[in-house]
Amino acid sequence: MINFLSKLFGFDQKILIFLSSRAFSYLSYPITLTMIIKFLSPEEQGYYYTFLTLLGLSMFLELGLGIILTNFASHEFSNLKWNKNNNLTGNSLSLGRSYSLIQRTIFWFTSLAILFFILMVGIGIFFFGEFSLDNNIFLSWILFLIVFSPGLIISPLLSILQGFQKIKEVQFVIFLQVCFSILFFWIALLYDLGLNALVVQFLVQNIISFLYLLIKYPSLIIKSLSSSNNLFSWRQEILPLQIKTGFTWLVSYLGLNLLVPFSFKIFGPVIAGQLGMSFKISEIVSIICLAWVNTRVPEMGQIIAKNNIKKFNKLFYSTLRSVVIVGALFVILIFGLFNVIYSLNLDNFLNRILPINLIMFLIFGYYLFSISNYFSMTIRAFKDEKMIMPNIISLFIYIFAIYASLTFNDYKFLILSFFITNLLIIFPFSIFFIRKVLQEKDFI
Repeated sequence: MINFLSKLFGFDQKILIFLSSRAFSYLSYPITLTMIIKFLSPEEQGYYYTFLTLLGLSMFLELGLGIILTNFASHEFSNLKWNKNNNLTGNSLSLGRSYSLIQRTIFWFTSLAILFFILMVGIGIFFFGEFSLDNNIFLSWILFLIVFSPGLIISPLLSILQGFQKIKEVQFVIFLQVCFSILFFWIALLYDLGLNALVVQFLVQNIISFLYLLIKYPSLIIKSLSSSNNLFSWRQEILPLQIKTGFTWLVSYLGLNLLVPFSFKIFGPVIAGQLGMSFKISEIVSIICLAWVNTRVPEMGQIIAKNNIKKFNKLFYSTLRSVVIVGALFVILIFGLFNVIYSLNLDNFLNRILPINLIMFLIFGYYLFSISNYFSMTIRAFKDEKMIMPNIISLFIYIFAIYASLTFNDYKFLILSFFITNLLIIFPFSIFFIRKVLQEKDFI
């Protein structure tokens, strides 16, 4: 029975470790929700989710580089291996290119982190500056940026390590980040730190990953920083794909993630808090499916580099089956849980979220998104990007939804726009493009 379920869902150790951190995050989420409701006012809840959503602007500067770096690293690692001292060995060309990749990544993201901080200070003035004299919201925002920005340098290095097949190790570090950052977030709320509890959470998260890199891979980082070879060209290799992928990610951000900040400006912090919490709950479907996507993409990069079509097809279709089945099961599970909650009349919780019918639109939207995202990630494993036009169309739909919400004073347009774009735009286009890429590359 266990073997059957393992084969059906495609479980392996990497996926279980990935799910462990997500499981802790979401199993602990009822406690987090309870504490947010208890220790944050409805207005502070709105600021809380607006803070988190605005961080998605880092995507604007990252330009989708995380998955690109994983793919490039996995292609180089097809000719390398790790020795006992946690150093890379193997083909000298791939080794030199790997050092150069790490070096340029550190330089790029250090500049990016500084630019991000400056940009977000300005955005904070727009969204929160008017509240700074009364409740220090703007000060909390600045502290938040100070502890969050260094993570922009650390995160891409973890992406590269996953491309170097340190997936289980990196996922375990992420597990530690999730566990300890959430625990310290709770403690901060208990000590009445309010929104500054987010500052504590991200500070703990970045300290854990920084110590991991400092203790485990100091030699790799030092060799990379001291490397003077020109074997890897960021401008010729990374930048073309970065621009296309980044534009896709940017459009996606401007569409989806700005729904909460604009609802904050249009409807106020209470509605923004309900919308933010509902999105957070609904995205569970997508997050769970990412366990199969994020742990398989690095392997796909190596398989593609070796042109092993048979192995690729086996991995591609088994992963697709897992994403479809697991996602569907969680849609049903969440729907059942909401019905139980409504039958118990848990008004303290229900008053902080949207009505169940609207949340189900979000959940179905995220289910379709998880499948589309898998197809998009597979395309990027071929060092290609095809989802620019669908996301531009989606952006116009989101803009219309924001305009309609403002005109008719009804946030339902924001929910329906998310569902419609995933059902009628992103999902169909992702199917079309994955078939096109596989045919072009003779992998079908």
